[in-house]
Amino acid sequence: MTLAMPTPVKDKKSGIYYVRVRVPADLKGIVGRAEVSKSLRTRDPSEAKERFAAEYRKIQKRWASFRAKPEPLPLKKIVALSGRVYFHLMEMLENEPGEPAI
Repeated sequence: MTLAMPTPVKDKKSGIYYVRVRVPADLKGIVGRAEVSKSLRTRDPSEAKERFAAEYRKIQKRWASFRAKPEPLPLKKIVALSGRVYFHLMEMLENEPGEPAI
């Protein structure tokens, strides 16, 4: 038995191509369904193949991120992120400083 490569699926009524891919068994609980389906918004077969490849890559990348374990952030990155949050808060308070008591 050979495995079929994923390809765009054409809707019989509208003629529009779709991405339809089964969700791996280990990710069904996270994704919440057994199959992912998304319109490619085209009726042209060659355009559908190009769009399918891009969407399929996105789906595979998302699944890889679900499987990846979180990595701890180094202190330098934590300090940089906290600085961004601080400057964002200061920008918001510059336009609307709030009550004087605060």
